[in-house]
Amino acid sequence: MSSPSQNRQNQSNIPFVHLIEFHEKLFLKAYRQTIRLFRSGFEICAKIPYASVAASKRLTRKSCPSLVRESIVPSLNVPVVKVQQCDEEFDETPREAKFAFRKTDLKSWKNSSGETNTNSDSAPIQHWAVVIHFPRGNLTYVFEAYEDEETGKLEGYRARHVDYEVFEKAKEFGTADTSPRELLELAKKVKSNGTEYNPIDNNCQTWLKEFLRNISQNLCQSFERLLVELNLPIIVGFFLFLIVLGYIVVIRPRHD
Repeated sequence: MSSPSQNRQNQSNIPFVHLIEFHEKLFLKAYRQTIRLFRSGFEICAKIPYASVAASKRLTRKSCPSLVRESIVPSLNVPVVKVQQCDEEFDETPREAKFAFRKTDLKSWKNSSGETNTNSDSAPIQHWAVVIHFPRGNLTYVFEAYEDEETGKLEGYRARHVDYEVFEKAKEFGTADTSPRELLELAKKVKSNGTEYNPIDNNCQTWLKEFLRNISQNLCQSFERLLVELNLPIIVGFFLFLIVLGYIVVIRPRHD
């Protein structure tokens, strides 16, 4: 019968190649789990503050209407019109358009100057908008969506003649050949227009993704890559947590 010291010695003599294979399997398992959680659970959980804000707004709608109005106004200090109510757009010349991602802290919607744009915060808990600049013609537009105060429906909005500074402060992620007229038509075709607003799965973020898909699948993929880049610190942190947890649960007991 072997002694405890002999058992520890036998465990320490595990072939190095087997140890490498074990760590590789653990690494791949942790990586797949991280991607799976990031694509599903993390995004939903991160929107809990968003849901809390919406719920609080509904509770205070009657007692404090002015406060509610401040929380849902557009994020720009320019005229913003529902895409379904915009005047006819006559600029139909296709040309290069640059797209940039503008995300604003939920508490800062009432500040329409753009100075509180918090690009360093986690994207899933913020209000999203896309800023589109046409170099030829020097035109800048903003498309976004939010809950209509009167109907409770999700509606898409467009702002024209936006200052170029708004585009400069946003995060550029791609280009596409299009025209102002085509953009307005595609925004009107977003299926979530006029649907019941839901802070979890039918909000400004879902509207924006569908709008970008209508424009170009490649543009939408570029936007998705940007979201991953913005949330990379969270992904890396969670991945390291899984590695440490795997060491504590699996590897360390083998050496005890």
